[in-house]
Amino acid sequence: MLGFAPISSRPIAAVISSAVPLSVAGLIVPEQRLIVPERAVSEGVLVKSVSNVWAEIVRELGADWSLAYKLPWEKWEELVAGAYKKAGFDEVILTPKSGDHGT
Repeated sequence: MLGFAPISSRPIAAVISSAVPLSVAGLIVPEQRLIVPERAVSEGVLVKSVSNVWAEIVRELGADWSLAYKLPWEKWEELVAGAYKKAGFDEVILTPKSGDHGT
């Protein structure tokens, strides 16, 4: 299971507009994941659950959808996979980058 620790208490807009590596609400750093992986499978990573970081991003996006344009594609992939898991899908697999441009 992956852990996380807040790195800032600054508002999301201030963090995103800063020159430091992407952080949303001061919780995301590039090494952290929005999902909690269960195990690797042949297609990618089986999603066990979502992290607390995922829930924080969902809250922040609910308050200011314009921030959606600031999230890198990798975090979007994890955000969507987490949404499927939260919706009750039995098996959610986060697949690796394939060069399909998100299709």
